[in-house]
This record gives sequence, C-alpha cells and structure tokens, in this order.
Amino acid sequence: MASIDSLLTKIKSAPRLDFGTIISEAIDLFKKTWLYGLLYYFIIMIVTIPVSMMTNPSIFLMIRNLDRPEVWADQSAMGGLLVGPFFLMSMLGSFVSASLSILLLAGFLRIVRSLDFGQEPNGSDLFYFFKSDYIFKAMIMTLGIMIISAIALVLCILPFVYVAIGVSFCSYFFAFHPELNLGDIFKSAFALGHKKWWLTFGLVIVASILATTVGLLMCVVGLLITASFSVLPTYLIYKHVVGFDENNINKDHLIS
Repeated sequence: MASIDSLLTKIKSAPRLDFGTIISEAIDLFKKTWLYGLLYYFIIMIVTIPVSMMTNPSIFLMIRNLDRPEVWADQSAMGGLLVGPFFLMSMLGSFVSASLSILLLAGFLRIVRSLDFGQEPNGSDLFYFFKSDYIFKAMIMTLGIMIISAIALVLCILPFVYVAIGVSFCSYFFAFHPELNLGDIFKSAFALGHKKWWLTFGLVIVASILATTVGLLMCVVGLLITASFSVLPTYLIYKHVVGFDENNINKDHLIS
C-alpha cells in the first residue's frame, strides 16, 4: 500500500522516457492484450448505448405524444419542450456512462498489468471494481472530473487540453491504488500529468492515429480491436514512473 508521499516522490524523480521505446513497448503489449481490449470496448458499447438512450428525453417525449401529431408538426413547441429536459437528462446520461467507463477501464488496466507481468487474467476481472465502495468512489471521481473539465473548458481550449492529460491518469491511480482517497488520486494524477505532459500528449495523439488508421484498414469493425491500443502508452508511462510492487500484483491476482 503506497502512501501519497511515496507516490509523489517517485513522480518527482521520474526517469527520462523515450518516445520511440514507449511506442514499441505498446505495440508488443497490444499483441498480448488486444482480445481483452476488444472485450472491454464491446462491453462499453453494451453498457453506455442503452444508458444514452434511456436518458434521451426526446424518446420519452415521442412516446408521450404518439397520439398527438400536432405536437410534432410544431417544431418550435418541440424545441421548447426538449431544451430543459434534454440538458438535464444528457448530463445525467454522461455522468452514468462516464462512471461505468471508469470502473470498466480500471478493470481493464488490471488485466493489462497481469498480462504485462506474465499472468493469465480472467474476463471477469473487467468487473473487479463493480463493488459498492468502488462504485461510489468512481461516481464522486467522475463528478470531480466533469467539474474540473467544465471549468477548464470555460477558461479556454488550452487549459482544457492541459487538464485532460492530468485527468486521464485518475483511472490509473484508481485502478492500482484504490485505497487512496479522492484528493490523493487527483493530486497524484495531476502531478504525473504535469511531469510527463508533453510525452503523454504526443503519445496519445500518435497512438490514437495509429489505432484509428489500422482500425479503418480492417474494414471499420477493426476499430473495436485497435481502440485499446491508445490506452497502452499511458499505462507504460505510469509503469515506468510509478511502477508496481510484484508482491502486490501476485496478491491481487490470487484475490481476483
């Protein structure tokens, strides 16, 4: 169990990382993890699409006014009816989807770590964090991320891009140090994001382009297979800077 001070010390004294080496390691790691990455994104689609549909007020309004064609004929009336509910419901849908995505991503990261260290994970590890304490923490973390992102976006695009890198590491500290309180998770994530901002930004851009290009070449459906590649460079930055205790990895593997 790492303390916040030890984590910040590791981040402060982080070694220099090579861009090309990280990409090469990510490609090698992707060969081991692509099947679980496909499963991860498939479950993401299964979970988030129904949530988005259920929180879309236009669907409820459509059902409610099926026998009132005059409502559908008056576009201005329809717009007035939808503005308020659409905003509130879409925010709720985004919140629920993001919370579920964080829980699933944390589970996927545990699988990636297991495969990286030569262990055989279970598909059920994706749902490792679907427990009451973790669900509540993920929801509060999601709310914090949404508030921070909204403030950064209001200030300007550049602050939002800067904040996005720090925010992206929150799921990693949540996955590998779930014992940390939310304040320490955010503090560690932004410390790592600040320390390796340019490297992370560049790797995310390049990895996303590679994943998209190869996915499109595989007749679009391949996007589901290659999408998880964009997660791996960030995982490797975390691995090389913060690192893992192999004793804890073996213990976690036995528990899961």
